Order: sequence, then structure tokens, then C-alpha cells
Amino acid sequence: MPTITRKLYPPTIGNRIPAFYQDVESNNIFITIPFQNNRSVSRTDIKTFALKLKTITNDYRAINGYAYIEEGEDLDKKVTNAWKEGLVTFKIEPEVYEDMLNVGQFYKIQLAYIATFDPEGEEPTPEECAQYVGYYSEVGITKFSWYPTVYIDGLDETGDNNHTYEYFGR
Repeated sequence: MPTITRKLYPPTIGNRIPAFYQDVESNNIFITIPFQNNRSVSRTDIKTFALKLKTITNDYRAINGYAYIEEGEDLDKKVTNAWKEGLVTFKIEPEVYEDMLNVGQFYKIQLAYIATFDPEGEEPTPEECAQYVGYYSEVGITKFSWYPTVYIDGLDETGDNNHTYEYFGR
């Protein structure tokens, strides 16, 4: 398998990243990161994105291995949309984080591009993927929180909630 000739320069992320949450039904964690593309990297240079998540206090890696955009038939479409929108979302399954994340704790987060693989060769093994990961971005800070619940007091979810007016006077 051929090696890549250069490492890809990282995307730019802010120093404060929006909080991420755990889905209550699937127990998957979703992390959305706003970023700005590096002008020295084109869309055809990358296959996907990589995420590094560490605790703030002791630099302990909070997830086993790397997080990637969910694989599938439409991976190229997801990466292209992320590239255009400047917003990438990672889905992390429970076996990857294994209860190492704590609600309310802050984490350091970094984003990198993963170079395109040899189109004529086979997909690399996870061990070989390390050579395709570009340089990681600067560190951003994020927080693990509960899934937000929004409600309005007095709103009846099953009925009609038309506003009624009451008039006073003659």
C-alpha cells in the first residue's frame, strides 16, 4: 500500500465548541463541531474527518481510538455537506466511549482531516489509518451535557392550543 506524501493541514475550530449530548434512546453520543476549512486542502484530498476527545484535567483520552463520521453508502455525501456547511457531526457508539464520559465535565476536542485512500487498493486497516490522519487542529473546549428538553408550561400536547381572549369592561 502506498504511503501518503504529505500530511494534511488541519481545519480551524473555535476555542469554545457547543456542548454535546447522549441520545436517551440509542445511548449514542453526538458531537457537532463548527469549523473552517483550511485553504491548502481541497475537498478531493480528504476522505473523512477524525476527532480526538480528551479530559481537561489529566489528558486522559475519553474515547477508545478515533471517532469518524458514520460509515455508509453516503459517506462521501456527508463529508461534502460538512465541507460546504463548515459543520461536522460525529456519532459515537456506546462501546467506543464505555462510560468514560461524565455529564457536566469539560473536554478538550481536536479535529483533523483523513486523507483519501488509494482508490485502486484496499481500504487500510485501523492500524494503517494513522498514516492517513492529518495534523490535528488547535484545542477547543466543550462540555458533555444532557439532551435538552424544551417545553412550555400549560401547553396541551394532545389538544388544540388556540389562544383565547378575555375582555374586561363594558
